[in-house]
Amino acid sequence: MTDEIDVKELIIEAQRELDMRRRLYPKWVRAGKIKDRDAQRRIDLMQGIVRRLTRTAGM
Repeated sequence: MTDEIDVKELIIEAQRELDMRRRLYPKWVRAGKIKDRDAQRRIDLMQGIVRRLTRTAGM
């Protein structure tokens, strides 16, 4: 089934996840659920995924 997934769909989903992290992680940091440096690292990683997929797709 995963062979049928288009790279554009992957980019859209990764971007959605990145947007969600940017929206939620600051609240989680303030609530003490996650450390600030961990939140930023996870955001940076997801941003890297979006960039890499976008480059790979030639977009």
